Amino acid sequence: MRKKSQKRLFDNIFWYIIYLLPILAMGIFLAKNGAVDFSIINCFESLGISIFSDNIIYITMISIFGVGGVFPIFADGAYGLLMFASYYVCCFFVHMIVDVLLLLPRLVMNFNDKVGGED
Repeated sequence: MRKKSQKRLFDNIFWYIIYLLPILAMGIFLAKNGAVDFSIINCFESLGISIFSDNIIYITMISIFGVGGVFPIFADGAYGLLMFASYYVCCFFVHMIVDVLLLLPRLVMNFNDKVGGED
């Protein structure tokens, strides 16, 4: 396996673990406590990432897919999936920003090599 393939594999594994962190934590909480009424919203609150209940992405999803929304497909108590979706979208934005920030030094080094020449 080439070095570039290994880096990409570890990068993908890292980001998918972050994407699925609430689901993994929910599985751990359920295995530890055995609580049947434990939901995704309770998992977010237990992890301390309940900020996703009042961000603009979550509010927009509720206004579209919620009870009084344009395309109401979720009941009043089933907003855990929308909270996880807003978490996923926020993580995806962070992933894009990190990728751009890591791309900039590589571009500058390539430009420097082309302009300055290699020694």
